[in-house]
Amino acid sequence: MFLPFLTLLPAQLLLNNLQDDLSQVALPLDLADAEFTLQPRRWDPALIRRCMLQLGPFSLAFSHSW
Repeated sequence: MFLPFLTLLPAQLLLNNLQDDLSQVALPLDLADAEFTLQPRRWDPALIRRCMLQLGPFSLAFSHSW
């Protein structure tokens, strides 16, 4: 009622949830290399930071409605 934009209709929300759920089905079916799964891997904070700094503004620019 107070929002300056239209919200999703119930059918749009259900379709969005279905698409999200279908994309997640591939995760447990992924066949990773056995040697890659033998031991836990350390996260690379520099790679994550670089990815956030490059993709974050790009994503914000294209998702912001002018």
